[in-house]
Amino acid sequence: MFHVVTLTPLQAPSVNSPVVANLHFWHTVFDVAAFDIFEGEVGREPLWRERADGVADAIETMQRMAKSKPGRYFVWESRTQQVLAMIDTMTPRKHEE
Repeated sequence: MFHVVTLTPLQAPSVNSPVVANLHFWHTVFDVAAFDIFEGEVGREPLWRERADGVADAIETMQRMAKSKPGRYFVWESRTQQVLAMIDTMTPRKHEE
């Protein structure tokens, strides 16, 4: 079962990252309402995975990715520098007995 959480603005994935800087540049230049999907934790060198047009498509794509390969994912809107949604499907570790 997946649980998607919509969040208020958070810190950038890594503002100094060349990937994030390039994505922000291209989205600004072409004025595209696009959202980027990252794998990993916000602010900890996440991996860019895919770009989606529209929030609904981005969240659906993020959920599909999380189902296919469990992990932490988030949707990033580069124009506003905000995380719009995130999901964590990591398998919880069993307590050692």
